[in-house]
Amino acid sequence: MERKSNIELIRIVSMLMIVFHHYSAHSGWIYPAEFSKREFFIRSIGIFGKVGVTLFLLITGYFLGKANFRPSKLFNLWAHIFFYSSSIFIIFSSFTDMNVESLKWSSFFPISLSSYWFLSFFFFLQFSLPALKSVVSKVDKKMILIYVVTILTLLRLPAIIAILTKSPIRFYIGDYFLFILTALAGYLISVYQVELVTILKPWVNLCFSVTLTILVLSPWLINKFTEITKLPLGMFFLADQSSLISIIFSVSLFALFLRVTISSKIINAISSCTLGIYLIHDNTIIRQFIWKDFFKNSEHFSDSTLIFRSLMQPLLVFFVCLVIEFIRKQVVGLLRNAISSKRSQLAEK
Repeated sequence: MERKSNIELIRIVSMLMIVFHHYSAHSGWIYPAEFSKREFFIRSIGIFGKVGVTLFLLITGYFLGKANFRPSKLFNLWAHIFFYSSSIFIIFSSFTDMNVESLKWSSFFPISLSSYWFLSFFFFLQFSLPALKSVVSKVDKKMILIYVVTILTLLRLPAIIAILTKSPIRFYIGDYFLFILTALAGYLISVYQVELVTILKPWVNLCFSVTLTILVLSPWLINKFTEITKLPLGMFFLADQSSLISIIFSVSLFALFLRVTISSKIINAISSCTLGIYLIHDNTIIRQFIWKDFFKNSEHFSDSTLIFRSLMQPLLVFFVCLVIEFIRKQVVGLLRNAISSKRSQLAEK
């Protein structure tokens, strides 16, 4: 399938969101008891991590009606995940003093043992896509829209009631089911693409502006809500993957990118490396090494360079992982060409 550069740009932006989120979430910050501007800044730049995940699923659903599903695609995904998971374990267990023995089995069975939570669910989502494609081709599109909007709207209701009544939450939406719903939302974007970029344009702009403001301010809003009401509210309540605010922002941002007309081989090339960037920097061993051991971020919370470090470190990690993945892709390409050439020579004999 021909790559659309505006969609590929969404992948890049999504991965940047995820890297910034991991900087914020995995640096081992020790925040003061009183909510501060520094804590607000660190949490704000990392608040879009789940948005990045949602955008990746929306892209999967966007191509649902056009994609052809092949077993080789699943094998390549598995091989990609296994390569980085096992290689990183072997390198760090052989050449460093880090104690990674407890991660041995999850490194060699990364999907089954959920070494990467997102990719474990995403891998099994791929099995569902042929059946999902068959279903959406037969069901009325408006019914799908009503179903998806209704379910996604109600997802937060049990949590909201539990918080207001101070009762334990007994209802949780499964990640796998949420992945399917989000993919269906992406499919609906492709169905109603013309409407989203034309007659619904003012509403898309409004939704984007309002939800962006809420998401950026969410650390402060949640802190104030908890302070005033004394009710427990998780820091990522507004930006969680099942949050209606997060979903509306993701869909409206996707719609904004649909307006962009662009064709760029550079964007396409960078986008093709985003999975590798994720596999490298969010590996359990690597994220401990990067954010805590190498950068030692928790020791620099009060530094005057905090803003500079917070902006440059994720960008540096993104770039280094991009280079590593690009080199891997080139080597794999050369090996495949060599094998193909060898087979052709043998066939001619």
